Amino acid sequence: MIEEVGSGASEKRKGIIKVLKLLTDGIYQGILCTDFSKLSRCFSLTNKFWQLIAEKGVEIITPSQIYKNNSDSRIKMFLQTNVDEIYRKNMSESIRRGLQAKKERRHR
Repeated sequence: MIEEVGSGASEKRKGIIKVLKLLTDGIYQGILCTDFSKLSRCFSLTNKFWQLIAEKGVEIITPSQIYKNNSDSRIKMFLQTNVDEIYRKNMSESIRRGLQAKKERRHR
């Protein structure tokens, strides 16, 4: 089991690097996770997972979805990534605006 704390938008997480290597080397045939967004919230990383699904037959299993080598899984995976990426960007912008407003209130 691999546990880590980090953003699904980062490809530099030690756990993700390890998972990708284990899957690429054929050590594991799939991933069990709570939600796909925990693995990826960016298209470049989602594409790496899709390549493993398409080329190695890897499956990604969540409570609500099994991602495997078919068009439905591909569409759902990339739609999920798009929604997650928009959410992440909106949340970052909201936090940035909130911090800026707090800073401005302090200087009044």
